[in-house]
Amino acid sequence: MKNKIKLIVPLIVFTLLFSLQSAYAAQTFSDFDYATALNQLGLFEGTEKGFELARAATRLEGLTMLTRLLGKCSIINATDYPDSGFNDVPKWGKQTVNYAKSVGLTNGIGNNRFGSNTTLSYQDYATFLLRALELSDQSSWQTAEDDIVRLTNVEQSDILNRQFLRSGVARLSYKALLSKTKNGTLLIVKLVNEGVLDKDDVEEVLNRPISRQFIANLSDGDDNYAVEATDRLALVYDRINYYRPIVVINIDSFERRVFDLVNEEREKNGLDPFLPANRDVKAYANVRVEEIKEKFDHTRPNGESSLKQMHYTTAAENIASGFTSPERVVKGWLNSPGHRANILNPELEYMAVSFSEYNWVQLFYN
Repeated sequence: MKNKIKLIVPLIVFTLLFSLQSAYAAQTFSDFDYATALNQLGLFEGTEKGFELARAATRLEGLTMLTRLLGKCSIINATDYPDSGFNDVPKWGKQTVNYAKSVGLTNGIGNNRFGSNTTLSYQDYATFLLRALELSDQSSWQTAEDDIVRLTNVEQSDILNRQFLRSGVARLSYKALLSKTKNGTLLIVKLVNEGVLDKDDVEEVLNRPISRQFIANLSDGDDNYAVEATDRLALVYDRINYYRPIVVINIDSFERRVFDLVNEEREKNGLDPFLPANRDVKAYANVRVEEIKEKFDHTRPNGESSLKQMHYTTAAENIASGFTSPERVVKGWLNSPGHRANILNPELEYMAVSFSEYNWVQLFYN
């Protein structure tokens, strides 16, 4: 009787680096992708229930997101602003609302109320984003919807034809980050230059598929902007005065380091360390790391499952792309429930690791 292979293949897409596939043009991304990218930058937070993307956003959540996009969080936390006088602001939002009232970002909704729990409308949040992009003087509340669609290239029908939820806040905020401010600088670049965002985090986020597709679709309003998306990414890196250092990477040492980090985590959890895979599985891992450059998926280019070639009772695969060091990729895998489950699966005994051009593959079996 043939052994039945257990397919343990979490389909969580990590960031793609260096190659923009033409398939991106037709690829769609979930609101969770946008929220995750913003969360990595420290701009979008969840609750004990997660991101709650299906819940209606509130005015206080929208204002909080605005202050983050303005890069004012550190100032707000370090400064005591006059009390706003609003009687409906929870303790966690007091500092933010006090700041917003003192600098004229909000006047509340009347009767000494800010409207903290009032549902945030698309028009309200579009107005907020125009302020973040320093374009509020060129727009008005009445035209904010159309203006933000034009400036961020967001899908108008996708936002306007449904209830405005936290998912919409994530989507609009993300696309605003990759839009131009009044002086022509991308908002994400402005926040890096001001020290609000970490350069390494921005680099990883810019190389996510959602960023690369969006940058590929940006319009500058003139014919000279029709350049390759990879060139636009290079332009972004140039604007934040950051260049990847030219280094010679010892692939073997990178792979060994992943092996060590993974086994350290297994030992912390009372599991035996992985043993090195046999020569055939290691060779197959080297094949797979080249294949995911062309098709980032647990399905091979010929349409077969990536585990079909592994004739073991239990087998699993983790893949990742865009992580610039063993520490970063292992941290990414461990922060993903599906990938972490593979790493800490007590049934799996052997592991192969392969690395190529910031693409990573782990193959496990027993």
